[in-house]
Amino acid sequence: MLFGNILRVCRQLILGVLPLYVAVVLFRTACYIGRMNRFETTFSKAGEATLKYLDADYQVIKHGQFVRCAVTGKPIKLEELRYWSVERQEAYTSAKEAMQRKLELES
Repeated sequence: MLFGNILRVCRQLILGVLPLYVAVVLFRTACYIGRMNRFETTFSKAGEATLKYLDADYQVIKHGQFVRCAVTGKPIKLEELRYWSVERQEAYTSAKEAMQRKLELES
């Protein structure tokens, strides 16, 4: 993720979209964040995350690498999380599980 952000900044710099000083600030910030997350011990990176689900986004309450599907109980990596319910604050592995849960609760 850090490498992708750096590449994106470099590409925008080459294309002339970003001024040099903005690219330098973004690059330094990205490097700092990468170092901080790698060595920070307060984050439980291997554990389950706690999220607050919002419309088209989510907020991390407790850091971790995955959340659990409300229907199957399977872990879902945060990078792969695409389906959730804002009203019920639940995550789902796929659209199939999301629809299954909705039908269960409507019955």
